Amino acid sequence: MAAIGTDRATQIINDAHAAGITDEQLATLARYPVADIQYMSGREASQLTMAIIERAHELKQREAALTELRRIAAIAGHNPDVIAAKVATKTTDEITKLIADTTAYLRGKGIDTRPEQPAHPATTRQINYIMDLLARRKRAGDGGGFITGPTTREGVAKMTAEDASLYITSLTENY
Repeated sequence: MAAIGTDRATQIINDAHAAGITDEQLATLARYPVADIQYMSGREASQLTMAIIERAHELKQREAALTELRRIAAIAGHNPDVIAAKVATKTTDEITKLIADTTAYLRGKGIDTRPEQPAHPATTRQINYIMDLLARRKRAGDGGGFITGPTTREGVAKMTAEDASLYITSLTENY
């Protein structure tokens, strides 16, 4: 069998490093010293590449679990970094179970543990409608609704869809 050579070995090593895998971990996965990866066969290199992909996926799952644990710890009133340090030796599955158990406990106490939803920007339709309503009110000499808000297109465009909806309700006096 032909060896993969230095170019492919370098690519494998770079991919491993990009995935957060150290040289020591790579040598364990490869069952070769890192310096000798260039001498492995194409089949062995393909198997190592798959192992790197799986390891990278596991690391991403662990990081996601730790991020969620920090978020839940903060909601519970604990120092997220201290909690993360305490679970450093736990498996990803154990961390995931801790998150589920803690979330269930907090919800049982009436504490909302849902992550904040990203704010969606006002739609073009909302922006146009608000600008039309503002122009109508200006022509009519009306001061506006119960909510004061931006009066320029740029200002309205910075609103969230929810805020724009409330602004429309206010401007139409439909409340």
